[in-house]
Amino acid sequence: MPELSNIQTFLKLEGKNPQPFIQRFTTVLKNIGITDTDLIKALELFEWDAEENGFVYIDQPKYFETKFNGLKVHALLTGYSPDIDSTFQDNWLCCELLIRTDEIWDSAVEKFHPDVFGAIRSIALEMRQVFAENPIFFSDEGQDGSDFDGLRCGQPEKLWKFITLCFQIHFKMNIAILPTGIV
Repeated sequence: MPELSNIQTFLKLEGKNPQPFIQRFTTVLKNIGITDTDLIKALELFEWDAEENGFVYIDQPKYFETKFNGLKVHALLTGYSPDIDSTFQDNWLCCELLIRTDEIWDSAVEKFHPDVFGAIRSIALEMRQVFAENPIFFSDEGQDGSDFDGLRCGQPEKLWKFITLCFQIHFKMNIAILPTGIV
């Protein structure tokens, strides 16, 4: 099992200004019970400054307890610029909440702990309330960004590599193409 699971959404930016989305992500954090002033201030001061590799990061390497069963999450923003490779035509921002898999997965029985999905669902629904126009994914490191590739490259078949997906009915991409084996 991968070390980290995540609740995330991907947002295409207009230009290089992520602040409207960051403000919304801050709302999500507050709604799930995270009000750490250092984290909020770091988010408010964030500027789009791509590294040489084309990525943009803001990371406060700390886990915060949420109001949902005390589930701990680590807030992470990752920006993707066209400098990464030719498949990136626009700037994108990933707003994600990382969760240590060993805190939610019972390796003895190879299942999630019984109370975990209620907390994860509650957090994902809080994200969906704020980012209603975007899908919210619950996945892990093992899926290696397939959901993101599906969104930004218009490849619906890649959207199906996740654990759970929340999205509004008006989500625009054609996701009617189901891979073989999905019931």
